[in-house]
Amino acid sequence: MRRCLAILVTLTLVFVVGRFSNGAPINETFDDGSGVNVLGSANVNAGSLQLTPNAGSQFGSAVLNGPVTTVAANNKLHLNLAVVLDPGASLGEADGVSFFIFSNTQPPLNGSGQLPASSIIGNAEDGNVAGAFSVAFDIHPDPFGAGSNPGISLSFNGAEVAGDTNPSFDFSSADFHDAFLEIEFLEDGSADVSLYVTEDIFGTPGATEALFNDVNIAGFGPGDYRFGFAARTGGQAADQRIDNFSAVLVPEPGSLLVWFAVAAMGLCGWFCRKRIRS
Repeated sequence: MRRCLAILVTLTLVFVVGRFSNGAPINETFDDGSGVNVLGSANVNAGSLQLTPNAGSQFGSAVLNGPVTTVAANNKLHLNLAVVLDPGASLGEADGVSFFIFSNTQPPLNGSGQLPASSIIGNAEDGNVAGAFSVAFDIHPDPFGAGSNPGISLSFNGAEVAGDTNPSFDFSSADFHDAFLEIEFLEDGSADVSLYVTEDIFGTPGATEALFNDVNIAGFGPGDYRFGFAARTGGQAADQRIDNFSAVLVPEPGSLLVWFAVAAMGLCGWFCRKRIRS
């Protein structure tokens, strides 16, 4: 019986580890530069990832070094990032930041594993990369008007699918604002995407606002994914930074039910055998 119980426990552990090992949470606080591969003006300083300084004609990008996040149908992916787009005392504000989720099988990277400007269709603040999903935080005054809120949009495979939407507060300020993404990967090979933002997440947080709810994106299906960021400035500028990035995979409910069922069967078998022997 001990041998059978050992086999049952081993099979249970194999199931659990195999099901969830690629879903280990990612938490990147940018305390140093070891977690990212940077390009251009991007660098890690002052405890955050600076994509561009408050200077004109800059481009910076960063790719998280790993691990790869594997998602299956009916999994949810929860992502958090703190974003600051600070024009300071500069004249005007530009241009914006994009956050990317791209396939590890066909990443839009150069030979050094970096995200080059040539992989981005249009500009960094537009968030358009072939084969990738992105959230774009565009603060350029045109077409939004000087001093207005940014236009926040969702893109997939090089084209905008939802946007531009503005929160009630000014996203282009000296404060870090939180962006929370919930992505549910569906069996038909699409994903439902929701985006929530919270003002001044490191200071006095405001109310969380829903900008997009269950936007269905065809073709954004299960797979192996990695994460990256890009930003640029032009004739106008801003100090554009990312901090406290996290990614957590939420498994499908069925996986948890199967695991509990297997564990319950093992316990029942053990107790029944114990009763017979006694």
